[in-house]
Amino acid sequence: MPRVYKPDPHGKRFKKYSKELIEQALREYNEGSNSLSNVAEKFQINKSVLYRHSIINVKTQGDQTVISKETELQFIKYINVCAEWGYPMELYDLSVLVKIIWID
Repeated sequence: MPRVYKPDPHGKRFKKYSKELIEQALREYNEGSNSLSNVAEKFQINKSVLYRHSIINVKTQGDQTVISKETELQFIKYINVCAEWGYPMELYDLSVLVKIIWID
């Protein structure tokens, strides 16, 4: 059973911005009509967060994945098909399939 992480009660809480809000602010900033400070103030996003998203592709939190998101969705689809056919896949079966695809 995986561990349930509990945040440190004395630690700093960072604000989570929605992906849509950041994309909307970046579109307006990339149009070139407003400065980064003006856009950050308008959308109430921290200027450093908006700058970081504008210059690099920000990775998601957590460990790096071995397979892409599209491949993962295909795996889920085929695991459900196998379950409907009465052939449930175990964790070992799935790990072998991922290793075979990853090597190719």
